Amino acid sequence: MKLLVGRLLLIFSFLASCPTAVGQSKESTSTVSRVAEQSSIPTKASGIWDDITNGAKCQGCQGVVVLLKDLAHLGDRVFVSILQDLCKQATSEDDDVCDGVIALEGPVLASSLRKIKVGSRASKNLCAGLIGLCPFPPTDPYKVSLPAIPTAVPRPKPFNDILDILDILDSKELIKIAHFSDIHVDALYTVGANTNCTKPMCCRPYEKSDEPGNNDFPAGPFGDHNCGPPESLEKSIYKAIQQHEPQFSIFTGDIVDHALWNTTIEHNTMEIKSAYQNMADAGMRLVYGTIGNHEQHPSNAIAPNDVNNSAQWLYNLIASAWTRWIGYQPEVKVFGAYSVKYPKGNLRIISLSTNMYYTLNFWLYQETRKDPDDQLAWLVQELDKAEQAGERVFILGHMPMGNSDSFYDGSNYFDQVVNRYKDTISSMFFGKSPPL
Repeated sequence: MKLLVGRLLLIFSFLASCPTAVGQSKESTSTVSRVAEQSSIPTKASGIWDDITNGAKCQGCQGVVVLLKDLAHLGDRVFVSILQDLCKQATSEDDDVCDGVIALEGPVLASSLRKIKVGSRASKNLCAGLIGLCPFPPTDPYKVSLPAIPTAVPRPKPFNDILDILDILDSKELIKIAHFSDIHVDALYTVGANTNCTKPMCCRPYEKSDEPGNNDFPAGPFGDHNCGPPESLEKSIYKAIQQHEPQFSIFTGDIVDHALWNTTIEHNTMEIKSAYQNMADAGMRLVYGTIGNHEQHPSNAIAPNDVNNSAQWLYNLIASAWTRWIGYQPEVKVFGAYSVKYPKGNLRIISLSTNMYYTLNFWLYQETRKDPDDQLAWLVQELDKAEQAGERVFILGHMPMGNSDSFYDGSNYFDQVVNRYKDTISSMFFGKSPPL
């Protein structure tokens, strides 16, 4: 499959790929004011593009932030229109792809830019995680509040070496687990449609020339590398999993297809409901899931609750879909996480929303949050209860903490928790590898 429109369809490839960036904030402000007053949208984009490509490297990135912030203050409509034209100038994507992605994601970024303080930690994270001109700043020194290691409570024996593991395996009943992730099913996949299209994802009849019978690269019944997988492939995956008769399955998120430029809540809802229903119909008796960044509309934009409740529709939907396997878990409706005991063993499953630490979640740039939605504090509570009960724990998440797509600070704070409870945490399962 084609590379997923770069980092968010290369919305900011015009920045990340530039050898230079804007220098002085006063210059960038005058540029925005000048083009806003005197020019049409395409001319504005051209003028801003020229200023961007004539600046400095990382040391000038805060000037880029000033420019983007000034654009955001012109209003969502102007901000989106200018970025749409920049996308068309700087990338080879079709116009409707640039227009669609930025129409969806642009207002989220503009909202954060209007609140961001130039030169702040959030602003520096923007230069690193989104614009890509700078390294991340050093980790903000913050110590997660952690209970002391108990001395009176027996703790699970750690797996120190292979002999410990073999000893446990000899004395315990083995369980078989299936782990799958990032299915990205395309409900609009059309057999016979063009696999060699101009979009980031093919096998849809975008144009008449893409329709079955009108192209030289017809899509087969089970997918193609340039396309999202069809439902037929999805169902065959579940069937194959069931042939191995696992005691339970772990699904680490991302159901919705990669057509970022034309998602809707209705479309995402349909794909999410369909996927979990197909799992149940295949006889998957116990599935522990997580929320992927693509489940949200717009993609990635899962806001902390103190910012807004734009993800509430998703939390409600996922809570309902998971009830068939884990019952009602109130935390799912609050921040998309849960903690449940595996019914046939001394094992606890803790599912996290690692989307709260994702660099392409634009809601996270308006102000640095050490613990969005207090999820890490909740994780500590659940791990401490597991430690007290002598339980082992599996941690599930979509985006791997510590990888290049996660904020350094969040990864550091998560690592503090993992190191404290390393004798209780038996394994961690993540998706999104390679990052998509």
